[in-house]
Amino acid sequence: MKFKAGRGTKIMFWTDHWCGNEALSQAFPQIFALAVCSNESVNDVWDPRFGQGGWNLRLVRDSNDWELVLIEDLLFLLRGIKVTPEEDSVLWKVVRTLWEIAFALFGVQWVFPEKKSVVVAVDRLFHNKLFNRYVKRTSKFMAHDEHNLCNIGDRVRLDPSRPLSKHKHWVVAEILKKARIYVPPEPITKTQDLAPPSSS
Repeated sequence: MKFKAGRGTKIMFWTDHWCGNEALSQAFPQIFALAVCSNESVNDVWDPRFGQGGWNLRLVRDSNDWELVLIEDLLFLLRGIKVTPEEDSVLWKVVRTLWEIAFALFGVQWVFPEKKSVVVAVDRLFHNKLFNRYVKRTSKFMAHDEHNLCNIGDRVRLDPSRPLSKHKHWVVAEILKKARIYVPPEPITKTQDLAPPSSS
């Protein structure tokens, strides 16, 4: 899962994957260790006072010579990327087959009405070239359901959100398909069973 930065208010600069092939904290661990704030957003690091805007890395101390090389590499990676008025979005991996599309739907697995929370499972099929077969992988996300409208089995669409709790960074944006809930028929009483058929 990768983020696309717009305003940058909902994406963590260091810990979210939004630039390059991995999170910046993993690509540049030495610079991440010097960061003043490890939880600052992309918008916090962007400084509009630098001409047309630029990246202002706030570090706890002055950099050594070998660290300056890493900072140059980081700024080179950020070249051409800037904060825009658009909303932040999520870039999901493009599915290539109908089976992958079918298994890429979000399915609600658990509902916690008292906490306005749901656990959403994302199933995907990956082709294993070694064994020449498809393998299903499941990821689970906790999302905020403000009006407690979700039920187990619903198909929903999620949007990224600011951290609402330790594990909740998503909100339910739309219920795409409601789950069919089985309602058992009412039991037939003896009076109904012995009643004569009505004459027409």
